[in-house]
Amino acid sequence: MEVYGITDIGQKRTNNQDYIFYSGEKIGNLPNLFIVADGMGGHNAGDQASSIAVKNFIEFVDNTDLYSITDILKIGIKEMNSIVYKLSMENEEFTGMGTTFVVAVIDYGTLYVANIGDSRAYIVNEENINKVTIDHSFVEEMLISGQITEEEAINHPKKNRITRAIGVSDTVMVDLFEQKLNSNDYVLMCSDGLTNMLSNNEIKEILLSNTDVEEKVKNLISASNCNGGDDNISAIVIKN
Repeated sequence: MEVYGITDIGQKRTNNQDYIFYSGEKIGNLPNLFIVADGMGGHNAGDQASSIAVKNFIEFVDNTDLYSITDILKIGIKEMNSIVYKLSMENEEFTGMGTTFVVAVIDYGTLYVANIGDSRAYIVNEENINKVTIDHSFVEEMLISGQITEEEAINHPKKNRITRAIGVSDTVMVDLFEQKLNSNDYVLMCSDGLTNMLSNNEIKEILLSNTDVEEKVKNLISASNCNGGDDNISAIVIKN
């Protein structure tokens, strides 16, 4: 397995509220683990939310007696949501903090993904770029219901308004996905700071270029910054 990831402040922000983690090695009862979180909240609350969520999720994975991948992802996210929510309720400096969260595991050629918010997971190959996750956002809901087109969604004024996040409520609904991977597939996990700056075709072209995984990630970040870098940018690329 080849994997590399970067989180970058971008061109317009003064701090980085994204937080990532990746390991191709076993953690707890999981064979590997990949996470992207995009925090929100005033002052330093956003970067605290994303880092607290990721670190507590890793700790849960490392110590749980659960063996089912889907159970670990689902229960781990719910446990971590409770921790972030409690902190936001008990500490004035963290009031209103929250974070998106997309986590993936690859086991025997199957990709397992769970997500909250609008950080995404994709499968990319010569034939297609397939968004595995479904954004929890107003724009995605309008797109699914047919109220707007994909073209209208790209520049919609509410495209950054999410409807679900870690830490904003005492309970959270977790979406789970499973997809078989082929030998020529790349998995991309990213925050919206990347997908708001790059088109699907641009992402696909970079991932299918004749470079190693590390260079692909660096080129994704560089291209996003060249296109404006309006937000923090995070990307993890995995080649199984």
